[in-house]
Amino acid sequence: MNFSFNGVTKEYIEVLHGFQRPMIAPIEYDLYESRQNGVIVRKTRLAPIELTVPVVIKHRGRSLEDVKTELNGWLFHQEAKRLVFEDDPDRYYLARLLSVELEEYEHFAKGAITFYLDQPYRFGAQRELEVTPTASEQTITGQVETPWTSETTFSNATSHFTLETSQGMRIFLHYRFISGDLLRIDYEKRKVTLNGQDLAVAISLSSHWDSLKPGAISLNASEPTTVTYTERYY
Repeated sequence: MNFSFNGVTKEYIEVLHGFQRPMIAPIEYDLYESRQNGVIVRKTRLAPIELTVPVVIKHRGRSLEDVKTELNGWLFHQEAKRLVFEDDPDRYYLARLLSVELEEYEHFAKGAITFYLDQPYRFGAQRELEVTPTASEQTITGQVETPWTSETTFSNATSHFTLETSQGMRIFLHYRFISGDLLRIDYEKRKVTLNGQDLAVAISLSSHWDSLKPGAISLNASEPTTVTYTERYY
């Protein structure tokens, strides 16, 4: 088995037999003592994952030092990159390099590459929901609540914009929009832009930001809008 990182696969690397990925990230509980017996769970979260991949590197015909240099350029990045294993091509992790440990032999090296997953999920397909002024039933796929973005192109002038869900999310903007305006909203960054310019001033205090939770949901928007999200799995 092999894997790709940042869209690149190295044919001289093989994942050793027996490699296992965790079924779910370590679960952490924020607890406080009950006045009676036991404890009360205040909050539950998934901890980051350190994913260690045992590998063999076959460098016949090349010096191992050359291969190490190439691996450094491939694996080390400031931002998390996609990590995909070939036996599960429809899912990926967002990973950063944590360490590489190798035992060197004449024509190959064995060891482990460890990745740090600060978001302890597997990610799936990117989905688009077409939202109109008439509330429509949709299904949020995946297992974990997920952030979203939206894009709206106004066909007529209007003085407001609303995006709502049956899960309690409501974004309300006060602004004099004109035909052709392009509105983008990013839930995770709490960012609203109009034609590429910041429009935070238009956000109503009555707005309630929220992620999209898996399952059935009803959405509507005052203007035809495309909502985009990425599936998340444990």
